[in-house]
Amino acid sequence: MFVSQLAKEGLAPQSIKGYLSAVRNLHITAGLHDEFSKELTPKLEMVLRGIKKQAAKTRPPHVRLPITIEVMAKIKEVLQKDSTNEVNILFWAACALAFFGFLRCGEFTVPSQSEYDPSTHLSLNDIAIDSADSPSLIQVSIKQSKTDPFRKGVQLFLAKTGKNICPITAIMPYLALRGPKQGPLFLYQGGNYLTRQDFTTLLRTTLRQAGLDDSQYAAHSFRIGAATTAKEAGISDVHIKMLGRWKSNAYQLYVRTPREKLALLSKQLVSKL
Repeated sequence: MFVSQLAKEGLAPQSIKGYLSAVRNLHITAGLHDEFSKELTPKLEMVLRGIKKQAAKTRPPHVRLPITIEVMAKIKEVLQKDSTNEVNILFWAACALAFFGFLRCGEFTVPSQSEYDPSTHLSLNDIAIDSADSPSLIQVSIKQSKTDPFRKGVQLFLAKTGKNICPITAIMPYLALRGPKQGPLFLYQGGNYLTRQDFTTLLRTTLRQAGLDDSQYAAHSFRIGAATTAKEAGISDVHIKMLGRWKSNAYQLYVRTPREKLALLSKQLVSKL
């Protein structure tokens, strides 16, 4: 009853736990037998978990807007104002990969400058191109993801769209600029890696310059926007689930779908342009 009353008064679960820890310390300091932790703590932990679940249900979710193909066009328009800028080339390539690959930010960036792991993070060696002279298809090998805890890996296929927004025409100039140096796929000329924070900062800056409210978007907006655009373009639910690698029975069809058919879906994503 005591804990429930604290929760009703708006005290956060962590604060309640800290308050109870203080009570326990006073209990021990007074020379009383410490039955508090042995008998009450497990029960209190259960109560606190219940409070957290209830708070999650009542707390309004922070909804992020999707970065659709229309928003992608606005991002490109801003970046093209200085199309030879190294950072702009890198960032546009990352945006295109995130959108057409239905990627989570952690799947193409690194956590920090000191946390790059070639066995986990997307690297230059994870990219394959069908033709050096006339590329039309890029294969991206994702070594692990949120829905792949056993690191079986998955291959994504991004195709030339023939439209203004195209993963091939976005990524190839960056690869030429980047060069063959081993390391993360997205690497600045100075040697630094593209971190999640870097990507988020660049995204917000670019969205502001495009006249959009950057607070309404996040790095995950690319994944949401790709799914939204795919649905509007008439791509089937089965293929959307495969492209996004969402858990479902349809996900098992991914490895059995011809790569040529998967590649054609890139063109459908820009069908509204």
